Amino acid sequence: MASSPTIFKAADAFGRCISYNKGDIVYKKGEAYIATRIPDLCKSPEHKGSGWEPLSSERTGITVTYFSGTSPPSRVTPGDEWFNPDTGKLYKYISDTDSEQWVQIY
Repeated sequence: MASSPTIFKAADAFGRCISYNKGDIVYKKGEAYIATRIPDLCKSPEHKGSGWEPLSSERTGITVTYFSGTSPPSRVTPGDEWFNPDTGKLYKYISDTDSEQWVQIY
């Protein structure tokens, strides 16, 4: 199942840092980020080493769906990405001349 969009917030209305989990996907300023580990509290996805990695597609006009779960999704198209929160690995679904498969990219 595809992750639902979550807008990144560092703190709640009371100023308390919001905690995120490994595998969470958030959006900030139109960019998608995935937590490759439990992210540092109150750190924006743009901070290097904070536990967030950008999920981006350089290709214009192509929709890429991002999945998070312990099993690979079955209804996918080439270019989709899947994060396994148990292993911390990120995969991209590719299609070459004679096969389609998940390839680890992080």
